[in-house]
Amino acid sequence: MRKIKKSCVHCHQSFVLRLNPQQRYCSQRACQNMRKHSWRKHKRADDPDYRINRQLTNKKWQQRHTDYWRNYRARHPEYAERNRKQQRIRDQRHIKGHRKSNAWHLAKSDALPIKNDIKTGIYRIKPVTGAGLAKSDALLVEISLMTMS
Repeated sequence: MRKIKKSCVHCHQSFVLRLNPQQRYCSQRACQNMRKHSWRKHKRADDPDYRINRQLTNKKWQQRHTDYWRNYRARHPEYAERNRKQQRIRDQRHIKGHRKSNAWHLAKSDALPIKNDIKTGIYRIKPVTGAGLAKSDALLVEISLMTMS
């Protein structure tokens, strides 16, 4: 029996085909991980049932492990600091050219604090141009107190 050699599409090393003539990746761990990653990526893109199932599975995991990222950042302060620095760079790049340079544009749509400092009265609401990084369902407004004189 003749040995058939192929080149791995990931590491480009040659390997001997054993069972599957369609085999494209060698047996190295990194190459097999890449094969699995590629399969999942194409499956998510092509199969809506698979994509929805993965989303539901991830959501359930996140609900069971609510403190995961908080604990991870506490155990890996260098990761947290690097992430903060990169976010500042992204923010500066995003707001370049805008009038304001503070983080007003980063608020989540449900970020209203429990203690509300807004007083009863009449307010004028106007849209804010150049809405920054707020979530897509957030309505950004500027509130100015108008006195009745």
